[in-house]
Amino acid sequence: MIGATFLCDTKKFIEIGMFDEDFFFYWEDIELSQRIKSFKYKIYESQRSKATHRNGNSSLVGFKTDFIRYGNFIFGEFLYDYKIKKIRTLKLLRKLSQNILLLIVNIFLLKFRNANICFSKVLGIIRFMWFILKRYL
Repeated sequence: MIGATFLCDTKKFIEIGMFDEDFFFYWEDIELSQRIKSFKYKIYESQRSKATHRNGNSSLVGFKTDFIRYGNFIFGEFLYDYKIKKIRTLKLLRKLSQNILLLIVNIFLLKFRNANICFSKVLGIIRFMWFILKRYL
């Protein structure tokens, strides 16, 4: 289900806990779909209804937008994996080291937009790690 456009029974939506506020952009609709399934409710798709969701058209293209978009996307990815109990430490460490290495390479090659994207992903991963640490402290 795409969270940008959906209709639901308000009582059932409240019962399953609505959107998880731990997510900020991205992945919240996927996680909500998972909870809908776990409550044994069904998701129906209407073939006759139409909606247009212009991905990214509400924000300008640039360093700040890339920073917010990519950092929150990777944070949401790991948060989703954590919430459905499929988190893998190896994946976390691999993506962290991969993006640190790509950050260095992109700076060296003067590809500053790519470097910014890698930097935002590194910070998104660190933010996720801090999120988990706070839960256990």
